[in-house]
Amino acid sequence: MSNHIFRFFVWKTAPLAVSASLMAGVANAAVKYWSVGGVYPLEGGDGVWDYSTANWYDTETGAAATWNAGDDAIFAVDAPEDPYKITLDGEISANAVIIGNNRHIVLADGVLVLGAGGLESRGTVRTLRVESPVALTADSEWRVAGVNSAIEIIGEISDETDEE
Repeated sequence: MSNHIFRFFVWKTAPLAVSASLMAGVANAAVKYWSVGGVYPLEGGDGVWDYSTANWYDTETGAAATWNAGDDAIFAVDAPEDPYKITLDGEISANAVIIGNNRHIVLADGVLVLGAGGLESRGTVRTLRVESPVALTADSEWRVAGVNSAIEIIGEISDETDEE
């Protein structure tokens, strides 16, 4: 598939739902918040997203955590004007990627393997920019809610939902 740039924006106060296709549910995904060093209160910043570095805070255990394939990723710490750059180390599998309070997050390098939870940008003046290739493994919904918020997909998108 060739490279495409997809941008979803909301310019008014009403939320807008943009569907890549029909939403499907996934059970048992752990919710993990980006926090460099896995500390609480959450601490944002640039970092590496891999399966061995404890850059996540697990809400269920209340402790620093490493990433597990299929978890939900939430970026919720206010960022400065410059975006946080999260470097994906290889293929990273996530059910959902959500940007909350951050101003801007850039996901770069590696491959984002995305499940049914999809992508979501919440709040005012938020941008989730995915420069990494994205491999879709399930039907999902991509949502933009908030004034001047956006999801930008710069990397190649591949559909693996029908592959066996």
